[in-house]
Amino acid sequence: MKQIKQHANEKVCKVLVGNKSDVADRTVTYEEGKRLADSFGIKFFETSAKDSLNVNDTFFAIAKEIKDTLTTDKGETPIGGGSTTTGVKLDATNTKETKNSGGGCC
Repeated sequence: MKQIKQHANEKVCKVLVGNKSDVADRTVTYEEGKRLADSFGIKFFETSAKDSLNVNDTFFAIAKEIKDTLTTDKGETPIGGGSTTTGVKLDATNTKETKNSGGGCC
């Protein structure tokens, strides 16, 4: 977070992502991750590329936050508050999860 504050724009979108949530022998619990994210005032997601858990949701949340920031900065109404002139609609329900059959993570 110090490096982000030092090197990134102050309005950069930040989230904390805990990956490999499918692993039984965890190093960090959900509660610890959530508590850390809350301490920085950012969202927390647990993901698993193997199980396709929360991967799309994480990216959609980031995209929505970026869009909301951009539309608010332009003086337009952000998503959920009426119409916008940007013409971009984010809808996680229209995505299709694909599973990699070749192994690996991607």
